[in-house]
Amino acid sequence: MKYKMNKSIFTFWLGQSPMSVNRIQSLWSILNSVSCPINYLTSNTLDQWVGIKNLHPAFQYLSSVHQADYLRCYVMHHFGGGYTDIKPTWKNWNHFFDMVEKSACYGAGYQEIGPQAIANVGGEIQAEMERNFESIIGYCAFIFKPKTLFTEEWLELTNQLLSQKLHDLKLNPARHALDQLGIQFSDGKISNYPLKWTELGGNIFHPLAYKNHSKIAKLDMSPDFINYR
Repeated sequence: MKYKMNKSIFTFWLGQSPMSVNRIQSLWSILNSVSCPINYLTSNTLDQWVGIKNLHPAFQYLSSVHQADYLRCYVMHHFGGGYTDIKPTWKNWNHFFDMVEKSACYGAGYQEIGPQAIANVGGEIQAEMERNFESIIGYCAFIFKPKTLFTEEWLELTNQLLSQKLHDLKLNPARHALDQLGIQFSDGKISNYPLKWTELGGNIFHPLAYKNHSKIAKLDMSPDFINYR
């Protein structure tokens, strides 16, 4: 039976912070360019796609940035399709979906932009990934088929980390969208929120994408990385 691709794209804006003008313009660029259905998930529309009871119990304690890290993993495993950050995007994604649908790959993404973009996981694996960054796809825009071995392991590793951190997250829930371990708040206090900036995202995704690089296509689908904040 021929595989039928979910040719829609997920993007998220969670929490209550309003979008900047640049973010709004970035969202409009996505809507105007990709020529595919967009699944725009916010804190108010999340339950239309994801039953709250199905999310990891740590989800409610996460910063909105880390909630987005969790959700991109969750929706790629359960639904498949595309994902993009809200960054300027000028490319039609139909060709990308067609290529993934016809291939034996788990999915596709853009080639990571350089060694400086590799998540700070430390150790020899980070040095190896930096040397071989061309083999790794970036974290900001991609397409995956649902329920592959890749997405299954991605979600499993994500859930394992959240289970390990659940107790500390209950004691130190995120105070704002950009919360991360060790940052200083405006009141001078140091954050005890137990997750580092890329710990739930690139720290899991990059090593997994590197391990599976031969089964993930590299396509020219990156967003722009300037003037989006």
